[in-house]
Amino acid sequence: MVIHLFGGNDRFVFAAETEANIVAEGFVKTDLASGTTIAEKNVKVTYNLGAIEADQIRYNQKSGLVEASGNVKLTSQTGIVLRAERLVYDLNTGEAQVTGGVGVKSPDGLSMTARQVNYNNKSGLAKAFGEVKVNNGNETLETETLDYDLKNGTGSSGAVSMILHTQSRDALVHADSMTLDGALYHFKNLKVTRCDRTHPEYQFVAKEGVYDGRYMELKSIFIYIKGVPVFYLPFKTLDMTNLWFPDIQLGYSHDDGLAVGYRYSAPINQNLDWRFGLLYRTNDYSTLKLGLNAKKDNISNYAGVYFDTPYSGVTDSEGAGIQDTITYNQPLFVTNIDGSKSFSANDDASELGFSITRKYWKSPLGRWQLGVLSRKVSNDDDGTEYGGTYGGYRLDYNPHPYLTLSLLRLYTLEGGDNWGDYMDDFKIGSNLMYSGEIPLRKFYSLGYSGTYSSTESLWIHQIYQINYRTDCLSLALGWDEAEHATVTKFMIRF
Repeated sequence: MVIHLFGGNDRFVFAAETEANIVAEGFVKTDLASGTTIAEKNVKVTYNLGAIEADQIRYNQKSGLVEASGNVKLTSQTGIVLRAERLVYDLNTGEAQVTGGVGVKSPDGLSMTARQVNYNNKSGLAKAFGEVKVNNGNETLETETLDYDLKNGTGSSGAVSMILHTQSRDALVHADSMTLDGALYHFKNLKVTRCDRTHPEYQFVAKEGVYDGRYMELKSIFIYIKGVPVFYLPFKTLDMTNLWFPDIQLGYSHDDGLAVGYRYSAPINQNLDWRFGLLYRTNDYSTLKLGLNAKKDNISNYAGVYFDTPYSGVTDSEGAGIQDTITYNQPLFVTNIDGSKSFSANDDASELGFSITRKYWKSPLGRWQLGVLSRKVSNDDDGTEYGGTYGGYRLDYNPHPYLTLSLLRLYTLEGGDNWGDYMDDFKIGSNLMYSGEIPLRKFYSLGYSGTYSSTESLWIHQIYQINYRTDCLSLALGWDEAEHATVTKFMIRF
């Protein structure tokens, strides 16, 4: 064995046949009999697979063990960096055990913290223990144990919690187990929610889930609300970046009776997704919708079909139809063109509408919004024809965050002697509308809204309601004085 000691300005270097070099600003002590070297103060050990830095290092040339403590940093040739308070490293096998505030960073941007990590510098395999936390920018994963291949990006764990960082609200995932294959996370027996509360008010509970950094594909899903399963889906794809989560609504009104609405989307590619909607009403037709929505830059186009089923006591045949909606959304304006056509033996209806709206702008007196619109509607209901063409404008004034005042002015452009049920919520002429709320407590408020037709001197709606609203659920219970009927609305806020 050949040993070289170099000194000067309290700086020493130890070199041995093991190709491990020690550099320190403090002292270096070597026991030639045991082959042990102790070095202190900004110590650095370099070897064929990387380098180790620490406040103090003990190196045994016979066993090849390096023991380091205090501000330990291990750097591999592949660019992987481990930091901790203590380290035991075997130069022969490449096995490292790091403990005490362990931090790991890889060249691809992944970072991990844990109480202890066992790492093989040759294979790149790491096993982390105790309060393990992994972050790669878009996701944060927490578990108690994790097996991870830092070279190939594969791994597995037992019970795991994961935060998916999105543009709006983060999504929370809890699963019994997880495996990672490149960019794909595979989960077993998982729960997904965007309700960031100690006891989430809603959850998706699924047997399996796969997440690729944007889409979460779930299989065999129950949707739980307040711990109670209320919906089942055989499969569902959630776009975690665009909030394409299901939209579930439950309500009651004098006209519709009990109404349950359910809508969700599933992406086909970056610019195309298919959409499903179901509206069940006890006092009116129930409708099923299925279609495709294409989006390119500021333009989107939805095209689909719908099916109407009669409610109890109605003998009309089932109806079907097609519809299309084109939206052009700019920073200042939004333009819509929509149309629909039904095909039924007893109900032949069609609609064609156009609107352009100048989005809200601010003024010293509050916010304003202005839009113009036109619509042509017709219906042949078992030989009874009604409809026409109307046009007009709508002005919205928002003097306070809790109050909006609106004027909807409509003119008959063609026909229009009989509008049927097209004018249930407004009338030809001037419609004065208001809506707002008065905060009561943290999650409660008193809501008020109404529509008054000054042309016909009648109230169409005049609603007072109690609102319960959190980041997760929205519930409203109220009374419509104009119709002398109760009004309720329930919605999951995904």
